[in-house]
Amino acid sequence: MIDFAWTGGRLYVGGHVDKVGFAMLYPISNSSALCASARVSSSHDHPIASRAESLRCALGPHSPLRDRPKFVIRPATHEDAAALALLAERTFRATFGAANRAEDMDAHCRNSYSAARQADEIARIDGATLLGLANDALIGFIQLRWGTAPSAIASLAAGEIQRLYADAAWHGRGLANALLQAGLAVLRAHHLDQVWLGVWEHNPRARAFYRKCGFVDVGEHIFQLGDDPQRDVLMARRLD
Repeated sequence: MIDFAWTGGRLYVGGHVDKVGFAMLYPISNSSALCASARVSSSHDHPIASRAESLRCALGPHSPLRDRPKFVIRPATHEDAAALALLAERTFRATFGAANRAEDMDAHCRNSYSAARQADEIARIDGATLLGLANDALIGFIQLRWGTAPSAIASLAAGEIQRLYADAAWHGRGLANALLQAGLAVLRAHHLDQVWLGVWEHNPRARAFYRKCGFVDVGEHIFQLGDDPQRDVLMARRLD
């Protein structure tokens, strides 16, 4: 299995060797950014091993790394579904609960963050879920999908960042940017040329984070939160 590691301001990809570190790691990013727990539009053919091998080929030559990473990023498996569901609901409620009606939040969480629903997300062949872990504890995740895109996205080969959440204790520590960079690597490995997402218009922190990462506003769509239709800003960038 191929894991990602974030350490020394760089994101690495490589094979897990032991509990101390990684071998054959290759830096794919040296940027850092403000971590944001951003709501991304939700709705909703490769097994994990094949995805990992695709990433190995797409990322090129590897070089060793000796220091231990602060956290690792790896593909989710079916066994992660229950823990992922708990983290997803907790971070969603922490980010948006105060600004929305409790009944709308409850309805959305029931529909989106059950363990069964997250197991389906992990298993889908037109998407991928990557987890961030520290000391084996789940601290964040990114969910991707591809195959369809709104009309505002000027590409027939675009992928979506469906969700990108980080535990509050890890805000400002590089986790969101590491998850984003790992997700972009997955999309490139699937030969996509553009990435898009939807961010709530009242989430300025997330919008600023994505602008800093090269995304621009390209349109809008409706995000249905329970009985409340809300305006999401569509943002996109090329996968150069």
